[in-house]
Amino acid sequence: MRRLLAGAIAASLVAGCGSDSTAPSSKSRLRIDAGADVTDTIGAVLTQALVVQVREPSGALVRDAVVRFTALPNDSMPYASAIEVAPLTSQYFSGFTSDSTDANGRAAVLVELGGIAGKSGIAITVPELGLTDTAWYTVKPGQPSRFALGVSDTVVTRGVAWDIGARVMDRAGNPLSSDSVSYTSLSSGATVTEAGHVTAVSEGRAEIEVRYGTAHDTSRASIVPPGLLVAVRPGNGLYLMNLDGTALKQLTGLNDYSVFPQWSPDGKRITIYEGNPYGTVSFTAVSLDGTRTPVVPSPISLLGGLAWARPDPSGLLYFAGPRTDNGAMTIWRMSADGSGLVALRSPANSYDFTHPAPSPDGKTVVYDLDPQGIMALDVASGTVHALGLQGFFPVFSPDGAQIAYITGSALMIANSDGSNARVLSGSAGYDAITAPSWSADGKWIVAPWPGRGAALVRVSDGVTLPLPFALGYDQFALH
Repeated sequence: MRRLLAGAIAASLVAGCGSDSTAPSSKSRLRIDAGADVTDTIGAVLTQALVVQVREPSGALVRDAVVRFTALPNDSMPYASAIEVAPLTSQYFSGFTSDSTDANGRAAVLVELGGIAGKSGIAITVPELGLTDTAWYTVKPGQPSRFALGVSDTVVTRGVAWDIGARVMDRAGNPLSSDSVSYTSLSSGATVTEAGHVTAVSEGRAEIEVRYGTAHDTSRASIVPPGLLVAVRPGNGLYLMNLDGTALKQLTGLNDYSVFPQWSPDGKRITIYEGNPYGTVSFTAVSLDGTRTPVVPSPISLLGGLAWARPDPSGLLYFAGPRTDNGAMTIWRMSADGSGLVALRSPANSYDFTHPAPSPDGKTVVYDLDPQGIMALDVASGTVHALGLQGFFPVFSPDGAQIAYITGSALMIANSDGSNARVLSGSAGYDAITAPSWSADGKWIVAPWPGRGAALVRVSDGVTLPLPFALGYDQFALH
């Protein structure tokens, strides 16, 4: 009986030695003991360290093994800090650190959650034993800290609708619910729904107040009338766009920086000037499909002042150019095809270019002359008198009743006889190459706004509508 029992015990021991069923798996050989599967908010330094234990294949504890802890990148923001680690004795967190196992086979690090809400992980490796595992964490957004507007300023026409798109965020920029954001229209030019959906109702400057708790901001819109705007990107091209900045297209490429585009009275073409005003220049009509047609068959030096050529309703062009005898500036007139060239008047023995503009009836030409100011030339008699206005680029309104002009700091307007001069907008100003441009109905003026592109100014009350899309362009002409 004793022999049978001894044989059974021996057989059992042999069977146990020939099987791996009791040996630790690679997973159990690198075991996370504490500090993982934690949920907390952004920026939290976890009180419980991440602790792992390392064992030999036999199950024996491993001492002095190097354990590497590497923060995994976040897929949505790979260059941002999703989670960081630090040695137990340090206060400085980074994307990597290591520790050596102690007598109990354990290694540990401190964990700080990063600024990206979502799932974050720390890769744990023991290179000398080929062991790996990952500790995962759930990072929750922080408390509401700020909000941003998807649309802070825009340009639209009546009837257009858009969403302000307010976004509530925590201090790290993680999105939060925007259900508590409120919207209030501060003007009659636009309506807004509880969800921030805005509709443009009438021309003018619309403002929508946006609030979240005690924080607030304002979303603005320039609501403009229909119209076409031509502008120059210096050294690049002549561009056509709607007055709200949409449907932008290049009409023609340009090498020059100052071409001073002007609409023809019928709105079918734009004249441009190219060349050296003190040498040889060319004068070209560009159609709305980009076709170029020379207005004057061959470039000639007499047309130096065509840079500022302006048509009257009949199509006659008025410009300043040098006299043939002494080179002093003279005001000239010619037909749109370059024929019928007539010298109207030499404003003075001045060699500076001036900017003549005809009245709608073609009877008067106004121009700027330094230092006398803005002058008026009677075409029939040739007499000249000062209007008592100081400024540049005078332009008649479509009905001839008013003159708009630019000073060093403002867009000005006056009666055509020089009376009742006043500031129309203090936002517009002088930029040396851009004249004010009237709308066909005389209700609006586009003027340069140095540093901000252009502004559309309402003549009746001076309401100024910024056109931020015009930044980078100049020499505006409205139709």
